[in-house]
Amino acid sequence: MKISLGVTMLGGIALAVGLVVYLGAGAVLGTLAALGWGLVPIVLVHIVQLWCCGMSWRALIPAAWPRPVGVLTALRWIREGTNGLLPVAHIGGEIIGARLLSFRGVRGDIAGASVVVNLTVEVVTQVFFTLAGVAALLGMGRGGHDLGRIGLSILVGAIAVAGFVIAQRVGLFRLIEHALDRMMKTAQWLSLDGVRGLHDAIQEMHGRPRALAASGAWHLLGWVLGTLEVWVALVFMGIPVGLREAFILESLGQAARSAGFAVPSGVGVQEAGYLVTGAMLGLAPETALALSLAKRLREVGMGLPALLAWQWLEGRRLWRHRSASAATGSQKDLA
Repeated sequence: MKISLGVTMLGGIALAVGLVVYLGAGAVLGTLAALGWGLVPIVLVHIVQLWCCGMSWRALIPAAWPRPVGVLTALRWIREGTNGLLPVAHIGGEIIGARLLSFRGVRGDIAGASVVVNLTVEVVTQVFFTLAGVAALLGMGRGGHDLGRIGLSILVGAIAVAGFVIAQRVGLFRLIEHALDRMMKTAQWLSLDGVRGLHDAIQEMHGRPRALAASGAWHLLGWVLGTLEVWVALVFMGIPVGLREAFILESLGQAARSAGFAVPSGVGVQEAGYLVTGAMLGLAPETALALSLAKRLREVGMGLPALLAWQWLEGRRLWRHRSASAATGSQKDLA
């Protein structure tokens, strides 16, 4: 698995580099360089998006458990940084997020279930976000023959999402629960402080329609805010576009990245998606590619500190655990 993820990631990087070289490295990087200090407002917009994601996650966690939105936003940041920079195929970050949430006093099954259901809500809302982008594209009379392929991709994605939801309801996670329980007996670093009850916790969260609706609303707001990120990036690059065009670029660009979930970080897939969407909107290829690379810059700039934060949290917990074990050993010796 690790080898295959590494190979697909290298293949994605090769595709992205190949696109830059093919379109002209000078033109692409020159357009990207024009972004300059525009990276700052892009980061600020993304921080607000992370807060929306934190609020969406909070809506699913029962009020009986600790759920400060600042902590959840920070954990979402770490989840995103892990998925964006490590070859984990968009799964490792969720496991790490659930584990770190359990450090805050949330029981392992509740932490794991909240991440699973939150991820489900996120992908469901993305389907609606993508459909809105397609509708906006049709309203502009753009798309042509590419719309058929986009429609097919959305249909396949919607079927996959429906299958994921059904699997949660019919007991798939009861099997995963048993597998994780066995695995965590030997892989202590993965421990969620107990995952028994994961299936039941997922069912309980699916049975709270108000919480699901609130979580979905926050995720939709987060998706829409991505429009500002695209708009700001293009304006700073000297490419003035309207918010409708920015909305279409963001919705279809993110859809392309999600479609390439098997490729870590969607490297290469995201770049190709922005090229196709940009072409439908009349955007120069080097501009569309520079836009994708601007998002990569933000991703790396925010992701590296997130990975350091994760390691710091793990290290602090390990140090406390060893200190407590040493203290217990000393007390036994004195006795």
